[in-house]
Parts: sequence; C-alpha cells; structure tokens
Amino acid sequence: MKKFLLITIVFAMVACEKPHKLASIAVVPKIEAYAGHQTKLQVYHAPIEAMAPDKYIYNSSDEFIATITDEGIIVCHQVGTCVVTVSTPDKRFSSKCVVTVKDKIY
Repeated sequence: MKKFLLITIVFAMVACEKPHKLASIAVVPKIEAYAGHQTKLQVYHAPIEAMAPDKYIYNSSDEFIATITDEGIIVCHQVGTCVVTVSTPDKRFSSKCVVTVKDKIY
C-alpha cells in the first residue's frame, strides 16, 4: 500500500509540473567591430529552462553600416553606428544591440 501511495504521489507531482514559459530574451548591449569583419550575435533567453524559439527575427537600423543574417551573423560594411534588433517570431520579446563599425585594420 505504501509503495502504491508513493508511486501515486510521484506521478501526480510529475503530471502537475508546468513547462517553463519564455519570459525574456537578451543580447549584449554593445558590439564594436571593424569594417569587413563578421561577428555572431548570441541571443540568451530566460528562464534557462524555457523552450527558446527555433529561430529569431533580426533587423538592422542601417544596412549600409551593418547587416545581420537569419542566423544572427553581423556583417560590418562601413564606419558608423546602427542598432541591431532581435525578436521572437511572435514579436512578444525583443532586445537591441548598438553596433559600432570602425575603420578597417591595415
């Protein structure tokens, strides 16, 4: 009887566990890179136990300065500053990174 009760309690606890919902996403606030270089923008999500989206939506405020691929690679084109925004596909969460592109190193 005790064994049955213990199994029932454990089963009830597992069945009542709710999946963790995504609460936020974040990226580094600033990146400095050189014209002609590329860098990966890492997206973090919270809580860590939550299911992260399979893909994110990326956007650059000035594609002459830097673009960002669907995989989160920032491609720096010319000197200047722009803002890269990453958001979840449902647009519930987003985060911004200021990208400063410096002159090429020779």
